[in-house]
Amino acid sequence: MDSLNIMPTKREDLDEILAIEHRVFPDPWTREMFADQLDLPRLYTFVSARLGDELVGYAGFLRIKDEGHITNLAVKPEHHSRGLGKSLTYFLLLLAEKEVIDSIMLEVRTVNNIAQELYKKFGFETLTVRKNYYGYEDDAYVMVLRDTNTPKFSKRLEEIRKSLKYNIEDFVSIAS
Repeated sequence: MDSLNIMPTKREDLDEILAIEHRVFPDPWTREMFADQLDLPRLYTFVSARLGDELVGYAGFLRIKDEGHITNLAVKPEHHSRGLGKSLTYFLLLLAEKEVIDSIMLEVRTVNNIAQELYKKFGFETLTVRKNYYGYEDDAYVMVLRDTNTPKFSKRLEEIRKSLKYNIEDFVSIAS
């Protein structure tokens, strides 16, 4: 099993993150948007995923009291369908569990069926549609995962952990 290192993002990672961001999203975030998350560590957790020396993905999580929000998650296109998005999502939900977050929300493009299916595997449900969220005629589903502070959720996370393609030990301590 390959080792995936998920670690707190450093400013030095932003060039690599922006390169992925511009390849993956038609309306990429700016350097300042990412820097804002790094500047507010009490509110945001922002992590980078590396296979060896290669930055292959990243994810951000905002917490406000007992609620969480996945702000962004992306994987390099040449690494899609290899379980990296699943590992990053698992990491964020493990973090939420440890921080006693009760519910988590996110927005996902209505045309991004692959991401929607991934989130559904974790228990996210579609709550509503935000029209033109990403710009003209580009809508978003708002998805929510409730009751993340329950034994049932912990059991689901354990089942997902068993299905991950990468060693979890390399990044579980960050969420501790």
